[in-house]
Amino acid sequence: MPRPYTSNRVNITPAVQSGDIVGRIVREKEPQRGRPGSHIRYSPRTKVAICSMTRIPSTLAPILLVGILACGDGPTGPGLDPEASVSLGAYHACALSPDGRTTCWGVNSDGQVGTGAIGNAESPVPLLGDVQFVSLTMGFAHSCGLTSDGSAYCWGSNGGGRLGNSSVGVALEPMPVSGGIAFGQISAGGAHTCGVTDGSVAYCWGSNGDGQLGLRGLGPNCSGTCAATPTIVDAGFPVSHIAAGNAHTCALTPDGVAYCWGRNFDGQLGNGTLIDSPLPVLVRGGLHFAGLDAGGNHTCGLLVDGSVFCWGRNSSGQLGSPTGEACALTGALCSNIPIAVDTDRRFVTISAGGSHTCAIADTGTSHCWGRNHEGQIGNGEVFDVPVPQQVLGGLTLQSLSAGAAHTCGVSTDAEVYCWGDNFRKQIEAGTNAFRYTTPEFILSIADIS
Repeated sequence: MPRPYTSNRVNITPAVQSGDIVGRIVREKEPQRGRPGSHIRYSPRTKVAICSMTRIPSTLAPILLVGILACGDGPTGPGLDPEASVSLGAYHACALSPDGRTTCWGVNSDGQVGTGAIGNAESPVPLLGDVQFVSLTMGFAHSCGLTSDGSAYCWGSNGGGRLGNSSVGVALEPMPVSGGIAFGQISAGGAHTCGVTDGSVAYCWGSNGDGQLGLRGLGPNCSGTCAATPTIVDAGFPVSHIAAGNAHTCALTPDGVAYCWGRNFDGQLGNGTLIDSPLPVLVRGGLHFAGLDAGGNHTCGLLVDGSVFCWGRNSSGQLGSPTGEACALTGALCSNIPIAVDTDRRFVTISAGGSHTCAIADTGTSHCWGRNHEGQIGNGEVFDVPVPQQVLGGLTLQSLSAGAAHTCGVSTDAEVYCWGDNFRKQIEAGTNAFRYTTPEFILSIADIS
């Protein structure tokens, strides 16, 4: 089942001025919890969008703070304001305005678009209800949002308990996650959801068939292999950021050390094995990450110097390097340890999709690699590419999000563009086009009502 995901965003652009769309400048010596979509500048020519603040060892960089955005999950953490963002599920999407208004579109077979009814939304429609979010994150067939006080809401499919509200039915509009927990960041996966509190405690809920919840035993309030309410991950270390993939989960410590757990058929845990793990295992290589995102069956991490390492399945080149070996369990090309993306470019954003990966470079250009049969790379072609290719159209994006087989981004002009698979009209209805190989305008953030 392809990973639905949203993006891990860290935006770097030259000559950022205070007071522009970048938002507040942060130069504190202690980490602050932020929301994906808020920004800090850590050098005179650099801005970084943050979802959680990570303390970086002084041996890695002269800066003390780096922010990360998980899976396009919009701004997170109590007390900060949202910014324009877009978040993709497998075949649906939601866009968030700076004042907390949400509009969604695409496949709505389980209520994941939040219109109050079942049935695909072939154009953007306002999210039902009056909840104002500061961040959004999309799963395969469910959606979640975070409010300014850290309250989590989810809607859509509730298979395995992924909505976290103790019920078993679908939710056609946002419903509060049980427990009254204040989260600083949340991330929706294939059939599970995870979150991190400002106290660096990680929780997960939903399907646990592959150990993706990180629990030593089975979760409560659900039959078999699931937890229908937030359950503390058996981590044994503080967590500053979490990313839920299709059937695996990864997290960072405040020092940028990566751990993963869950399904490992393709080496997506990065620990040098192909063995599933229900508990967190250390990602090999001794790398310290500024951000990371978990995709369908792969994971990518961003270093403070802008280089990217990926691990897991590489059948379509989604690791960004034409290397790897055939995995014994799936036969697909894979790497069970992190390998460097084959490029000299330096990135500030990563988003791992179903079988492709996208990033924004420090020059402001956008690049994707991996599967491209549906045009999700955005280079005007439909052939897989194992190394980063620039997205055509001349757009400068402030954020992007990779879904199962399509990609969307928000431009610095606050306009949403998408490209890739349109078979289910998840990009544009009223057309016979089943894919777009270059960015297509969807809506202006200012028009979200």
